[in-house]
Amino acid sequence: YIGNVDFSSAESGARIDMAQAPRQPGSSFKPFVYATAFEHGYGPGSFILDAPLTLGGVQPQNYEGGYHGWVSIRHALGGSRNIPAIRTFFMVGGEDPILGLAARVGITAPLYERELMRKQIPTYSYGYPLAIGSAEVPLLQMVQGYATLANNGAYMPVTSIKEVRNAEGKTVYQGSTAKPVQVLAPHIAKDLTSMLKDNTFRPSEFWKDALTLNGIDSAVKTGTSDQCSEFDVVQNVCVAYLPTDVWTIGYTPSFVVGVWVGNATYEPLTAIADGLNVAAPLWKEFLEEAQKMRPEMPVKF
Repeated sequence: YIGNVDFSSAESGARIDMAQAPRQPGSSFKPFVYATAFEHGYGPGSFILDAPLTLGGVQPQNYEGGYHGWVSIRHALGGSRNIPAIRTFFMVGGEDPILGLAARVGITAPLYERELMRKQIPTYSYGYPLAIGSAEVPLLQMVQGYATLANNGAYMPVTSIKEVRNAEGKTVYQGSTAKPVQVLAPHIAKDLTSMLKDNTFRPSEFWKDALTLNGIDSAVKTGTSDQCSEFDVVQNVCVAYLPTDVWTIGYTPSFVVGVWVGNATYEPLTAIADGLNVAAPLWKEFLEEAQKMRPEMPVKF
């Protein structure tokens, strides 16, 4: 649980606990969209059309641009394609089943926030942008969700403090001892692990190297969320975006680690920042050093 860079500066927002502050997870949310599809009978080899799509006058784009035609879900997730994730949103019946599954694995904020908003606006919904990570989620909950995947679909609540002992060695506080609850079929969790560790469809050697640990199996996903940085008031459209939230979340056979990078003030990052080049190096170094500290822990799935 690592905090912010400059705690001394209150104006920068550095005293805000960004592990528990909701932010848009971007593509790091996609595994739970595809997990929902798997509960509806689809699988890693099922094909989805990655082609131009117009919704309400808006044409969503893939992060890497272009279109790949018919792709397997394994390909779609490995290449982090937006259009297949959006089509999957409609294939599974919209946001309700996705929000329900996310809540079961420990990502409760999106469903909670929607229900809160519906008390003021009864028709409020996230719509298809939910599929590409528009609903805000705290880092701690995203790690909880990936921990459920790592645990073969069994949910275990995060325990922040395991035990407190006094100077005499007597236990004065005992943390949660909750038993795991199977909230996702084990074969679905294993399918997700298989896809998240598969380098085959990652778009470049840089992607592959950034998300591969030295001698350690890992299942991982990045995410990048943008905000409008330049708005055309005449045409009433945003003409430029800058990243505000960049993520890398994943697990090995022994550890689950999530990294969020951004500004608590929502000030944007540089134009070239994304989960791969900003958050992934931290994720990779942390896990490789953690494994060195615990060499007895398994390294292969």
